Amino acid sequence: SPSVTSSTAHIMQSLPKNLSGAEKGDARRETPQPSTLHAPMASFPPELVISCLEYLYYPSKLSPPDKDSLQACTLVARSWTVPAQELLFRSITARKFTQALCNVEDKSRALQLGYNVCKCQVDLGKTGGTEIEPTHFIILLSALPQLYELTLRIYKPHEFDQDTMEKLHHVSRTHCHPRALNLMPSPGVQSPIFYQLLMIW
Repeated sequence: SPSVTSSTAHIMQSLPKNLSGAEKGDARRETPQPSTLHAPMASFPPELVISCLEYLYYPSKLSPPDKDSLQACTLVARSWTVPAQELLFRSITARKFTQALCNVEDKSRALQLGYNVCKCQVDLGKTGGTEIEPTHFIILLSALPQLYELTLRIYKPHEFDQDTMEKLHHVSRTHCHPRALNLMPSPGVQSPIFYQLLMIW
């Protein structure tokens, strides 16, 4: 990729060249300061930063995003943090994100990142594991205006009550309207929730 090649060249040019033996020894003994290490990265043009990060997110058609590298990129410099997080949050699982939405300290940032979510997997139920309750399901959907694909694994309840359905109808009109709905295999009797959601979306 030309953008990645350019970024590599930029990094290499920022490194000292032709060090003498004594200078090399001094360099090994000295501990680089974080500000010195991050300075070249912080000065990258925004479009080049985004190009490098998207290269990690789309390594090939058949490969999943390199989320570990993207996570590391959030620590490179402030100018890298936001675009890297935006890519990391394109696909999420519901539990931790919902916890952030329900936390006063984290809610504002979670709402900002929620705008980037395109795919979300939800385990819906009350079994005390990774699942979320219907009330939190509504809060979650309200925070994902760009959601395209919703994947559900349903444990409990067997179906939504009338009050929940009315709230979901409101969310679908004002906040969230996914275009793809997937139902994952789940234990127990087949739930009508999937069909209730099809009626809404």
